[in-house]
Amino acid sequence: MGSSGAKGGKEVLLTLDKNAKEDRDCRVRLFFVEPDGLAPGARVFDVLIQGETVLENFDPAREGGGSWRTTVREFGPLPLGRELKIKFKARVGAPVLCGIEVL
Repeated sequence: MGSSGAKGGKEVLLTLDKNAKEDRDCRVRLFFVEPDGLAPGARVFDVLIQGETVLENFDPAREGGGSWRTTVREFGPLPLGRELKIKFKARVGAPVLCGIEVL
């Protein structure tokens, strides 16, 4: 899951069920990799899901134990309905995301 991704994004909006009438409990897995060989501390960001901060000062190089290593974080159960909104707040460098899985 870490072989591709997006860098520098501020928000991801996924339509889960455009006809949803109510929320369902879901788990969200986010996949991260430090793709540029940066040292720990050179890329740090916050992650928000549905407006709630779920990761603060996240550093993919530090969390993965180096560059080019996939780190997975799972959240939930979360009440999700029509869409999933993920926001990124850069602290140092540009945020990265390599995958999203909704269960």
